[in-house]
Amino acid sequence: VLAGRNVQNFRETYQRLLDSGGAKLVRDRDMLAGAVNFLLTNEVARHEMMAAGAATVEEMRGALALTLKSLEPYIQPLVVKSRLKGANGR
Repeated sequence: VLAGRNVQNFRETYQRLLDSGGAKLVRDRDMLAGAVNFLLTNEVARHEMMAAGAATVEEMRGALALTLKSLEPYIQPLVVKSRLKGANGR
């Protein structure tokens, strides 16, 4: 993954990709052109970056399910309360 500086909405994800070698941040179009050229002309580097990115994304899979599961003890009482309130017509 080649990306510009504006990744603040996905800071943690990009940091993990950067740390693993699956992403590179570029500052401007010249740096982007150089990075694209490097990856297109260096098959080993390209495949290493692709493998690192894929492995990092695989490690992060299931994050939503884990988050929802950890929130379940807090959400379930609200669901029950809402259903009871609806059943009583209030």
